[in-house]
Amino acid sequence: LVDKVKSLPAGSRRLELLVVTHVDADHIAGVLKFLETPSLGLEVAEIWFNAYKHLLEKGETFGPAQGEDLSADIVAGKVPWNTKFKGGAVKVPETGPLPSKKLDGGLELVVLGPTMEKLRILKPVWIQACKDAGIKPGKPSPRPRPPGLEAFGPLNVDVLADAVFKEDATEANGSSIILLLRYEGTTVLLGADGHPSVIEAGLQRLVPGNGRLKLDAYKVAHHGSQNNVNRALLSRIDCSRYLFSSNGAIYHHPSREAVARVLKYGKSGNHPA
Repeated sequence: LVDKVKSLPAGSRRLELLVVTHVDADHIAGVLKFLETPSLGLEVAEIWFNAYKHLLEKGETFGPAQGEDLSADIVAGKVPWNTKFKGGAVKVPETGPLPSKKLDGGLELVVLGPTMEKLRILKPVWIQACKDAGIKPGKPSPRPRPPGLEAFGPLNVDVLADAVFKEDATEANGSSIILLLRYEGTTVLLGADGHPSVIEAGLQRLVPGNGRLKLDAYKVAHHGSQNNVNRALLSRIDCSRYLFSSNGAIYHHPSREAVARVLKYGKSGNHPA
């Protein structure tokens, strides 16, 4: 990605919004590299990221230490931080409409998750991880600035799709910022590493009853983990394009069960009761 940004004309290296969904290392390390490479000349108009301070609001590899690093980088770079949420957490309220924000270019973002409960659950895990790393949560130290597909083989789709489902219970993934993007008639759901029950609850608030939300694409949650893709979630959307973001190198995502569920239950208009 750094090379791709460098290939852009200097005046075009601008992001209206940079979203760091949560503090898993595989979601945050690349952002740190971006922000710590001044030669990129990358301008970021705003960052959405829930740091330790946002876990205190009233009302796989885990990376809180990197979350503290990112907090320090945001502060040092004076980048507007969660400004569309008045500096508070990017989250959904317990009741009422889901938060909807529109960028200057016309892109609409509807927040489906996380809930404040999921952020609170993350707090003790964040504290322990920071303790293990020898840093104080919520007190990021200034950081030195740098100078100037897995082969599946034959599959029994029905057996895999109907395998017993156990939902992801990791705290970091539960805190993921989940977004629905709308732009000029196109709708895309970005699942981050979100828990399927959270995504499903957000969809239920958008389309009450047994209705399904029409999507042009769904970026499948947690790289296609079997614990983040289930029939209940797929029954809430009408979508023919499913995107898996993974090279399979570490956790071997996407899992066979997740792919099978998409094949069996994720086809547009194919949602048995």
